[in-house]
Amino acid sequence: MHLQLFDEGYDIWMGNNRGTKYSNVSDKFPVNDDSFERWDFSWGEMGLYDGRAMMTKIKELTQQPKVNYIGYSMGTT
Repeated sequence: MHLQLFDEGYDIWMGNNRGTKYSNVSDKFPVNDDSFERWDFSWGEMGLYDGRAMMTKIKELTQQPKVNYIGYSMGTT
């Protein structure tokens, strides 16, 4: 579906919660911190905090007041 929406002219943003070298930057934990506390989060927290942070960043970068969201699997938390 994302490719069809892109072909129709929509911006597509694909989030990734916390688990790659691109998402390991944190004010609370240094990049090389592999402690358990860094990874001690729930599915609900990903939806509550990570999803909200992603929407805020998208609105900041696009200067648009709204974001339409389509989630799949873990993205529907």
